[in-house]
Amino acid sequence: MRPLATIASIVLALSLAALAWWTWGASHVRAKSAPLSPPSEVADAAAPTPSAARGASSNPRVRVDGLGDPNLHLLTTLRRAVAERGPDDLVVAEMNVEGLNACLIVRDIPADDFRRKSPRHAWAIDYVERACVDFAVQGTKVGEIPALRDFRTLRKADPDAATAQALDILRESGSRTQIRAALNHLSDVKRYPLEVDPSLDPMERMFASEYAMIPVVCGATNDCGSTALAAATLCMSDGCLPGTTYEQALRRRLSPREYESAIRMRASLLALRAGQR
Repeated sequence: MRPLATIASIVLALSLAALAWWTWGASHVRAKSAPLSPPSEVADAAAPTPSAARGASSNPRVRVDGLGDPNLHLLTTLRRAVAERGPDDLVVAEMNVEGLNACLIVRDIPADDFRRKSPRHAWAIDYVERACVDFAVQGTKVGEIPALRDFRTLRKADPDAATAQALDILRESGSRTQIRAALNHLSDVKRYPLEVDPSLDPMERMFASEYAMIPVVCGATNDCGSTALAAATLCMSDGCLPGTTYEQALRRRLSPREYESAIRMRASLLALRAGQR
């Protein structure tokens, strides 16, 4: 059985769009002032991160560092992203959701929690606390971003048109939030285009799809490497060696069935994006 904390952290990440109006005061996180540079120790027992797929993102990168900056300060990075891309941009939305998720989790780790002294957890907690100093959501609330709002409206008004748009999203978008919405719609209308083990329950399919998406959603925010916020967020809960990537950390959470299904889902997603399906 999957630990409750594992389920809660992923479910939180998937539901944060509804909370993205929430702002974060400096008093919520007290971090040290020195910049963080996580060690480059080789990660343990994990699969290598694949290179970005052909056509993986229709959005250019925000910056080379993005959410993968080893000295990340979220507020500064988000303000720069809003200035470069505008408040309604999907990349800005992704960065807000990832930041809010991480900052909510680290806020609730007690001062006397054993993880603060555990070498496999403490580096990640330290990284996230430093990143979250003065954090506040920037730009448009996720639920009000036109691209996401208009797709929700289309689903209600014209499901067939929404299905066509959902398939286009899978072929072209690099937005995790947008791809999730498209997959949810296609599942609802029985047009799910990815190969998946039919015996997986909805929670297992959710975990598998998160892993499957990694090659196509990491480029714009630069959030999947060994110094990335997403990896540190998982490692705060799970414990990992410094230098663990997001893919490696998430792989450890998957059951054998979920992992096998995720690999098939990934292959079919990449084939769809390459025009082979």
